Amino acid sequence: MSRSKIATALKTAKIGDCVHTALHLLEVAALPDDIMSGLTGKQIGAMIDGLWRVAQNSKAVATREAIDEGAIWDHKRQALREIA
Repeated sequence: MSRSKIATALKTAKIGDCVHTALHLLEVAALPDDIMSGLTGKQIGAMIDGLWRVAQNSKAVATREAIDEGAIWDHKRQALREIA
């Protein structure tokens, strides 16, 4: 993908000011080159914002579920941590 498309995507995406996050979301999308090449920079920016919304919604769901369950899994320490 061209640098100009990426630059346009970052300029038009709401999350574009958070460059590292936006680039990571673009990487996570893992769309084939032929699909990406058919998109405009503005469309790629909209896709990045969509992925950001999905990530935020997923975090909110995970938080609600953790509160409902009263515990979270601490992956780093491999232990269940009670939060209640």
